[in-house]
Amino acid sequence: MTLRIACEKQVYGLSAIVLAIALVAVWAPRAEAQPDLVTLPHHTLPALPRLAAEGRADRSRVLDLVVGLSLRNEPTLDAILDAQHDPSSPWFHRWLTPNEFAAWFAPTAQDHDQVVRWLRSRGLTVTQTWPNRLIVNARGSVARVEAALGVSINRYRRGGRIYHANAQDPKLPAELAGIISSIQGLDDLSQLTPRLSATPHIAPTSEGSPHLKLGSTTLFGPKDLHAAYNFNPLFNAGFNGAGQKIAIATAYTFNVSDINRFEQISGLPKSPTTRFQWYFPTGSTRQLGDETTLDVEWAGAMAPGAAIQGVIGKNALLSTFTTVYNYIVTRLPSTRVVSTSWGLCETQMPSAVMRSDNNIFKQAAVQGQSWFAASGDNGADDCGNSGTTREVDFPASSPFITGVGGTALATPFDSTGAATGYGGETAWSGSGGGTSLVFGKPGYQTGVTPNDAKRDVPDVSLEAGPSPGNLLVYNGTTYRAWGTSLAAPQWAGLFAIINQRKGGTGVGNANSRLYSLGLTANGFHDVTAGNNTNGATAGFTAGTGYDQVTGWGSYNAYQLAISY
Repeated sequence: MTLRIACEKQVYGLSAIVLAIALVAVWAPRAEAQPDLVTLPHHTLPALPRLAAEGRADRSRVLDLVVGLSLRNEPTLDAILDAQHDPSSPWFHRWLTPNEFAAWFAPTAQDHDQVVRWLRSRGLTVTQTWPNRLIVNARGSVARVEAALGVSINRYRRGGRIYHANAQDPKLPAELAGIISSIQGLDDLSQLTPRLSATPHIAPTSEGSPHLKLGSTTLFGPKDLHAAYNFNPLFNAGFNGAGQKIAIATAYTFNVSDINRFEQISGLPKSPTTRFQWYFPTGSTRQLGDETTLDVEWAGAMAPGAAIQGVIGKNALLSTFTTVYNYIVTRLPSTRVVSTSWGLCETQMPSAVMRSDNNIFKQAAVQGQSWFAASGDNGADDCGNSGTTREVDFPASSPFITGVGGTALATPFDSTGAATGYGGETAWSGSGGGTSLVFGKPGYQTGVTPNDAKRDVPDVSLEAGPSPGNLLVYNGTTYRAWGTSLAAPQWAGLFAIINQRKGGTGVGNANSRLYSLGLTANGFHDVTAGNNTNGATAGFTAGTGYDQVTGWGSYNAYQLAISY
C-alpha cells in the first residue's frame, strides 16, 4: 500500500493517523560512524564576501538565537496536505489540531529535550520552548555562541553602518545533525523589509468621500475598491468577515487612533478598540510601524466585520519573524487568515532559514490557516541590486503561502469622484515575480506554470501601483501609499469573508483551489498587459492565464467568494 493510499483510507481519529505513520518508515537510520562535529550548511550570507570586515564582534554582545528543528514523518504530512484539498478524500478540509500536529509530525520530545540540554551545556540560556517543538529560543553572548557553534562572529560595514554576522557555518555534535535544521540570530545583516512606499500629503479637503482627494492628488479609498472589485453584493448579503480573525505578522505596532482616522476619512464606521488585539512574541515594543498600520487599515477595510490581531515582533530580524510565525500557528490556531507584507530576496538570506520557516507554514496549512504575503516591489530584481539575475521574495515563495503581486487599477467615476466599478488593470512594473531558487514546484502548479521544476511567484495580484495610490493614515499624518503591501492584506480581507461564508472552519492553503479556479478565470480579472522588468533585470510579461507578474490576476470578490 502506498503512502498516499494509506492516508486516503484513514478515518478521522488519532489512532488512524498513528497507524498510517506506523506503516511508513520515514526516518532513515543514522550512520553508525560519524565525526564528533558536523557542519550545518547554508547558514552564511551570500553578501559577506562583498563586504568589508572590520574585526571581531563585541564579545559581550548578547545574541538571541532561534534553533529550528526538523519535521518528523514528513512524507505522511505531505500526503495529508494533498488529501485535505481533494474533495473525494475523507481528509478533505479535515484540519489537524496543534496537539495532533505535535504528536505526529513534530520532533519527538526526546529529541527536543536533547537539543535543550545541549544548548544549556554550552552556557546558553533557553528562553522559550514551544508546544510544536519546531523551534527553541535561546540567548547567549557572542563569546559563548562562538564557542558553542565553532563560528567567528565578525563586524561588517554596509551602507555606512556596522553589522555583525557569522563567517562560517555552525558546527554541531553529530547526534544532533538530524534534529537541528537551522540556527538563526547569528547576524543582523539579513532583515525583512516592508513592501511599502508612502509620500505624506496634507489633510483631505473633505471627509466621507469614498474617492479621496488629498490636496491635488486623488487616492483610492476602501469604498472605491469595494466598488471596483465587487465587494458590495457580499456586504449586502451579510458577508463582511463577521466572526473571523485576521492575523498580521509584522514588526512594530499600531495605534487605534490612526485606524479610526482612516475610517473617518474613508466614510467607514468607527471600529471599537475591542476589535483589535496585540501580541508580542519577542517582547513588547511601542515603536510604531507604517507597514503594520497600513496592513491593519486595509485588511480591516475589506473585511469590516473581522477582528484584527497584530502579532508584532520587536524588530525585523529573520529570527524575530520566525518566532512571530511560530506564535501564530501554535497560539492562534483558530485564526484562519494571516497576512504579512514583509519579505526578503531569497539570495539575501540563508536557505536553511527559509526551509525552517517553511516547516512552520506547513503546520499552518495542515491546521487550516490561509497565509498571504506580498511578492515584493522591485519587479524581477527582487534584491534591488540592478543586476541581470532574476530573484523572488520570501516568504511569498513558500509553496504554502499565497504570494500576492501588484497591478495598476483603472476605475470609472461618477460626478462626485467615487469609483463606480472595474475599469481594467495592467501589471505594475514593481510586482515581484519569477522562479524560486529554493523550493520545488508544488503540485498545484504542475502543468500550469512554466516548466521550470520550481515554485513560481506570484499566485495572484491586486492593485498596488503608485498612481493614484491608496490612503494611509500613520502617526496622525495622511499619506499616499503603494506597494504589494497593499495587495496582500486586501486578499486576506476577502478570505475572511470566504471563511465566513463557508462556516468559519478555514480553507487551508488557498492555492490549490485558486489554481483550479484560475484555469477557467472563475472569479478572476485576468491581467494580460504589462511586465515587471526593472532596469537591467529583464522581467516577465503578463499574458492570458497564469504569468509571473500577476499570477492569475486580481479578484472579482463576489464571484470568487461564491465559487471558492
